[in-house]
Amino acid sequence: MSESSGFPGFHSHSYDRDYTRPLFRVASFSDSGDEQERNAPSPRGRSHSMSRTASSKVAAPSRLSQSASKMSMKKLQQVVDEMSMEDEEMELMKEKYTKLLLGEDMSGSGKGVCTAVMATSPRSDILMNLPALEKLETMLLGILDSFDKREFWYADQRNQSFNESKKSFQRSEDKWWLPEPCVPDSGLSDRMHRELQQKRDQASQIHKMAMEINSGILSEMQVPLSYLETLPKSGRVGVGDAIYRYMSSGDQFSPEHLLNFLNLSSEHEALEIADRVEAAMYVWRRKASTTHVVSKWEDVTEMNADGDKNLILASRARSLLLCLKQRFPGLSQTTLDTSKIQYNKDIGQAILESYSRVLESLAHNIVSWIDDILMADENAKKGHKIRMQKQDGVADIMVHGSFITYVDRNG
Repeated sequence: MSESSGFPGFHSHSYDRDYTRPLFRVASFSDSGDEQERNAPSPRGRSHSMSRTASSKVAAPSRLSQSASKMSMKKLQQVVDEMSMEDEEMELMKEKYTKLLLGEDMSGSGKGVCTAVMATSPRSDILMNLPALEKLETMLLGILDSFDKREFWYADQRNQSFNESKKSFQRSEDKWWLPEPCVPDSGLSDRMHRELQQKRDQASQIHKMAMEINSGILSEMQVPLSYLETLPKSGRVGVGDAIYRYMSSGDQFSPEHLLNFLNLSSEHEALEIADRVEAAMYVWRRKASTTHVVSKWEDVTEMNADGDKNLILASRARSLLLCLKQRFPGLSQTTLDTSKIQYNKDIGQAILESYSRVLESLAHNIVSWIDDILMADENAKKGHKIRMQKQDGVADIMVHGSFITYVDRNG
C-alpha cells in the first residue's frame, strides 16, 4: 500500500524529503549539503538574508551604471572640448587668411589697410585701354553705318558683262579678288567727296590710335626665351652695316630719311627690315641693362640716355620701327610680335591685344576702301572733263610734254 495520499501532487514525508534539498538550494542560492540544511536559519532569517543579497545585487548595477554614466559624460565633454578647439582654430585660420587676402598687416604694427573701406579695382592696363577700344569700335561702326546713302557701288571684275571702257579704277594685282568701286560718269558730287574725305581722315586717326594701343600692349608682354636665344651677337650684325652707320652717326637721327634711303618697294621688304631692326633693338637693350636699370623702355629717349650708346641705338631703333609701321599700315606682325602672342599666358593682355588688332585692321580697311573710291572718282572726273572738251570741239591733249589743239571736224 502506497504511503502517498489521494491528492495529486502531495507526497509523503520521506519522498518529500528527498526533493526538499533542490528546493531549498534554489530558494537559498546555496550548494551546501544536508549539513547546511540542518543548520539553515529560520525562515525569518532566510528572508532577511535574501533581502540583503537582493539589495546588494540591485545596488551593484546601480553603481555600475553611475560609473558608466560618469565615464560617458567625461568622454562627451572631451569630444565637445575638442570640437570647440577645432572651431576656434578654424575661425583663427579664416581671420588670418582674410587679413592676408585683403592686404592687412600681419606683423601687428598697425600699418595694414582697413578692410571696411577697401574695394576691388581692375588692372590699370585694362582700366585704361578697354574703354578706349570700345570707343574706337563705336566710332568705326558709326562710319560703316553712315554709308546708307551713297553715290558709288561695286562691280565684280570677273563679271564679263562689265563694260571695260567705263572702268575708272584699276585694281592692283596683289588684291585682284576684291571688287572694284564704280562711280557715275561725271564722278561724285562735291558733298559726297567731302564726306568721304572726312570719314577717311577719321578712320585714319582711329587706325593710328588702335595701332598705338596694340604696340603698347605688345611691348608689355614678356619676350619669350625662344626668341632671345635666336638674337644675333651684336646689333650691327642684325641690321647690317649700311643701316648701322646711318643710325650711329651724328646727333640728329631721322627715321623718315633712313626709310627714304632704303627705298622699300613692298611690304615684304618692309617686314624683313622690321624683323632685323627689332632684333637689334633687343640686343642693344640687353647690353644697356647691364649698366642701367630701366623700368619701361618706351620712356627711354635720346634726351635721357645719358650718352649711353646702347640706349641711344635702342631708342632710335624703336622710332624707326614706329615710322616703318606708319608708312606701311598693313604690315604683318613681326617675328617678335608673333612669338609674344603665341607664348603669352596673360588673359587680360591677350584680350586687349586681339581687340586692338581687330580694330586696327578694320580701320585700315576702311581707309583703303575710301581711297579706292576717291581714286575712282578722280579718274571719272578726268575722263568726264575730256569728254566735255571734246564735245566743245577743242581738247588740250599733252603729247610728249607739249600741248596740241584738237579740232573737232564734225562740229
